[in-house]
Amino acid sequence: MQVNIVTCAKCMCMFFNAVLHVIQKFKTFIQMFSIAILLTGETGNKIINFEDYNAQTIGIILLWLSAFLTLYTGYDYVRKGIEHVISEDEKN
Repeated sequence: MQVNIVTCAKCMCMFFNAVLHVIQKFKTFIQMFSIAILLTGETGNKIINFEDYNAQTIGIILLWLSAFLTLYTGYDYVRKGIEHVISEDEKN
């Protein structure tokens, strides 16, 4: 019974790490895409122009979304780093 619980916990940990990896890749894509949209300037506003949102507005919104994803993934990096330091300290 104990092996099944440990195996399940390891699988869940691997799943959450995979999800976090996908979020990190998505964040990077959003950053690059929003910067590309913002670099188009007025030409981008002529190409991408929804009712109330032009290319500049969409680029800014995507850039803010990537900033929040950066905070989320950065928090996870810091949390894992602190756990690693604590575990290394306990070994010594």
